[in-house]
Amino acid sequence: MQDTQLNRISNFIWSVSDDVLRDLYVRGKYRDVILPMTVLRRLDAVLEPTKPQVMEQKQFLDEAGLTDQDAALQMTSEHAFYNTSPFTMRDLAARATQQSLRADFEAYLDGYSPNVQDILDKFEFRNQINRLTESDALGSLIARFLSPDINLSPYRSRAKTAPSGCPAWTITPWAPSSRTWYAVSTRKTTRRPASTGRPATPWNSWPSWCSNL
Repeated sequence: MQDTQLNRISNFIWSVSDDVLRDLYVRGKYRDVILPMTVLRRLDAVLEPTKPQVMEQKQFLDEAGLTDQDAALQMTSEHAFYNTSPFTMRDLAARATQQSLRADFEAYLDGYSPNVQDILDKFEFRNQINRLTESDALGSLIARFLSPDINLSPYRSRAKTAPSGCPAWTITPWAPSSRTWYAVSTRKTTRRPASTGRPATPWNSWPSWCSNL
């Protein structure tokens, strides 16, 4: 990423802090919300193209009574992580009330795969939801991160190309049926392990698959 683009994104993110969080947090605490929201928006943008396939695969696995679903869902999402909630951030932006938004946002967070849950736990992000909801700021925060004024997606274009080994950029054109995905996923698969350990600063401790987000 070029310095000018990085600076533009950085300036945008911190302008969101000043506009939405100024009356809720002291400036040094902005990062408790802004950093996890930035990561979530990046993950959300990465997973959008395969969201329908993931939902179809999740339904198929549930109906088949299969409990060990992680490898199949990773393969369906085409990344080392996934989200099985019925929501994307764009869906959440359309919620009519703060209470319905809160319930759906929590379901959205709960839908992420275990390795993303580990990141959210390190951020202690769920501790912020009550304050954001009560202050009517959660909807504004989501809307700002979806703003067309800034592109937090790692995809530079519609071309389906990616550097080798970089899950945040990987998107392939192949989209077989749910049963084909499961048949492939049951073969020997090498998984990217989530990070263990708990460094002092959680934003420095993301798993290796998250390093390019």
